[in-house]
Amino acid sequence: MYILIKCDVCPTQFKAKVKKIKVGYYKGKSVILHYLECPVCKHIHVTKWNTPAVNKWSDKVFMTEWNMRMYRKKPEVYEKYLLEYEIAKYQESKVINEVKQCLHLKI
Repeated sequence: MYILIKCDVCPTQFKAKVKKIKVGYYKGKSVILHYLECPVCKHIHVTKWNTPAVNKWSDKVFMTEWNMRMYRKKPEVYEKYLLEYEIAKYQESKVINEVKQCLHLKI
């Protein structure tokens, strides 16, 4: 069984084959980009930014998503995790944008 990905740019669907490349350094630590490349238009679909600054927030997003699933039937606990999730997602995107600017990437 294959997972098919639909390209955001062209109407192509393609098999998910994650590639990775080292794109530089951020705060002295290497930045590894995990991505999928459309075989037709060569558009890059980023799946993960791997560097300690981003990983901290990615881990927080993952854990709060997990807790939200566990406590979905307890509204008071779910709301607490939802707030943590929104903060973590915001911080994660903020750090990713900082990494992009530091490395001068247009992805």
